[in-house]
Amino acid sequence: MSEFQLNSRELLFLAALTGAEQLYGIPDGFFGMDDSETAREIYNLRDRLEKKGLANTDFNGNFIPDAGLISLIESCSGCERFISFEKTGKKTEPVRMMFYLNGQTAVKIEQVFEDFSLGSVEQSDIKRMILEKIDRKDSEQKSSMESVSISNDALNRIKGFAYDGFNGKAGKLAEKELQNLGCSKSLSALIYSGLAGESAYLSVTAVDFEREDDGVFGIMALNSKDGSLELLPVYVGQDDGVRFSGISQSVFEAKINGALSSVGIPVDGCDFA
Repeated sequence: MSEFQLNSRELLFLAALTGAEQLYGIPDGFFGMDDSETAREIYNLRDRLEKKGLANTDFNGNFIPDAGLISLIESCSGCERFISFEKTGKKTEPVRMMFYLNGQTAVKIEQVFEDFSLGSVEQSDIKRMILEKIDRKDSEQKSSMESVSISNDALNRIKGFAYDGFNGKAGKLAEKELQNLGCSKSLSALIYSGLAGESAYLSVTAVDFEREDDGVFGIMALNSKDGSLELLPVYVGQDDGVRFSGISQSVFEAKINGALSSVGIPVDGCDFA
């Protein structure tokens, strides 16, 4: 089946034609528009999709999208299971991939700058696609097993210092703040690196919409040459916060495997290079 290139408004417009109100993982490109602006944009969307060869209008004025494209979007809007992968950081190319699963079929939507690439994939290839986007860091020996919980208020305060290297003046202020919260120098450096965007932020989330219990599984982590930290949302006293815990590469991959296998994705035979 072909691969299609669309922007968020085109995706959401076509999804609306199938009766969907949203597509998981796709930002609302119509947010903030009033009714008249939305109507004008829909007219423009129809015109652009026809010029792309992805739709046509018959003699009765009916707008008819490409059958293969609309079939993929129907699979996404009505998916039984969903996987998202995100990677961001100053030193890495940003990645956003979403996988929409039904039975044994899968559709991948990947963000490419402001647009999205849409196409069918094999479920057995999903783990490989995710691991290929992760820079393997040999942090097995480097990662400290320390952990600390920090409130969001404190993190925002520390993030205000994250405009200088860790050894710079602002970094020293951040280090002092983190050490007052119970962090060692090495753990302070890892957290500061993440807040400054120097480490790669990685997130894998898997959702099974058909489970009666909590069907959400995943991991959030900061990954760098100096080590990796798992991020967990927690309460710090009465406030929201984050628990930072050192994590080895083997445990990191095991948690990815756990998230993927929870939605039926094969995880054997594909590991970090």
